[in-house]
Amino acid sequence: MFFFFSKVLTVFLFPLPLACTILLFVLWKMDKGFVRKLLGLATFLLVFFSSFPVSQLLIRYLESPYTPISIANAPQTDAIVVLGGMINPLSLHDNRTELLGSGERLTDAILLYRAKKAERIVFSGGSGLLFAPKSIEATNAGRFLESFGIAKKSIILEGKSKNTQENARNTAELFRFSPSKKILLVTSAFHMNRSEKLFRKEGFDVIPFPTDYHSVKWKRHWNMLIPSTHSLAISTIAIKEIVGTLVYGWKGYFKKE
Repeated sequence: MFFFFSKVLTVFLFPLPLACTILLFVLWKMDKGFVRKLLGLATFLLVFFSSFPVSQLLIRYLESPYTPISIANAPQTDAIVVLGGMINPLSLHDNRTELLGSGERLTDAILLYRAKKAERIVFSGGSGLLFAPKSIEATNAGRFLESFGIAKKSIILEGKSKNTQENARNTAELFRFSPSKKILLVTSAFHMNRSEKLFRKEGFDVIPFPTDYHSVKWKRHWNMLIPSTHSLAISTIAIKEIVGTLVYGWKGYFKKE
């Protein structure tokens, strides 16, 4: 019985569900008016995008076109190209590389290299922080790869890119004199559609190697209906990617010149 109540009751004491409950109570007590409508809209958006079903529908929309590929079935290519976004740029400890949730981009690249799918790893990623331009992700990535025994001569670091469009453009500059541009492109599954289009535009023969999946199995649990910070984070990732793809398309980044 204690286990049951510890799992059920404590959920309503977490910051997000508690805040949503308080907001609903305030709305119930408020007089009708513009402020109440505005607060109601904000509460609805918070609860809606914090729900498990909504977050999963959004992320599955992005990930479903890219099913996982086993290391063994990946073809041999000229290079394994890894896109940044998995290293904590604000780590308190400068003497270690701290991976974020998308760390599988790096670890899968290591597995592909060890399986001899390419003789080199190209890591593309500079600083995506507006107020910390000197925090270069590629530097930490190189150190991480070397710590796994990968020779320095097999690692190519591109540390100027600030976004995906620059990842593709700057990586293409590295391959300017290469007779072949067949690559295994390693990035998160939700990010693959935009990345693949950009790299193909730059003349690469892209073999997508999606990783870092956020889609999960649907199971009927009562807490699926309770707002959670995890679901809110997944919805935020999906919305950011959808908006990014739309903006890139609007600016013509996917069109070959």
